[in-house]
Amino acid sequence: MVEITLYTAILSTLLFAIISIIFLTYQYDFSNDQIIIIDRNAQVIEDQLRSSVIDAQSITSPSLTQSSSIVVLQSQNLSSNPTTIELIANDLVITKGTSTAEQINSNRVLVSNVIFTHIGTPERSGLQYQFSLASEQVDSSIANAYSSTYQGIIWLRI
Repeated sequence: MVEITLYTAILSTLLFAIISIIFLTYQYDFSNDQIIIIDRNAQVIEDQLRSSVIDAQSITSPSLTQSSSIVVLQSQNLSSNPTTIELIANDLVITKGTSTAEQINSNRVLVSNVIFTHIGTPERSGLQYQFSLASEQVDSSIANAYSSTYQGIIWLRI
């Protein structure tokens, strides 16, 4: 009887250890996937910002040395005037001219803390940007969603 109890205790401990290792491995894989998704979204957002700013003739808003969560660009292409990039309900959205607004980030990525600062001089203008991305938490058993903050500077083409 003592042997059966001892073997049951050892088997239970071993089974618990195996299940814990599997759970931790799942959690680690999920975290890596979140990092990859967030970094890819950051790259897409930065590419869209770079393309829009480089193609612009001027930054209409915010004013020089001012900051805002919305940037308005005057484009060389008249059909794209104005180009507006703004945060709407955790999504970064771009609107070119009268076209329909397009979401830049993916559905499972939340954007926050967007700050656009108009930098430079009246002769040479640029845009300093900062934004935070976080993965949407889909599984309540995973304790923390991944998040990261990105920043950079883009100068208008002279």
